[in-house]
Amino acid sequence: MRITSEWPSLVHALMTERGLSERKLASVANVHRSTLRRFFRGEAYHMPVEHLERLLAVFGYELDAMLSAPYDREGGRCPTPHRPSAHVVA
Repeated sequence: MRITSEWPSLVHALMTERGLSERKLASVANVHRSTLRRFFRGEAYHMPVEHLERLLAVFGYELDAMLSAPYDREGGRCPTPHRPSAHVVA
């Protein structure tokens, strides 16, 4: 999963709202602190989705991901590749 700038912004806002430090979040989410720092700097482009799930779980959220693959008019799968989309579910 490619990490975009929205994820670090969201996690940082949740951290600020809850008064959590980077050190505490890394510890509670079981994510290495250097990984978390790269995440916030926008350098963790291909961070494992499990890490993002653990970060969100600390705040009571979960990642809901689904593959977007539309069907053609005859009911078969569209041959055009589609990217997965994800959103946060409270």
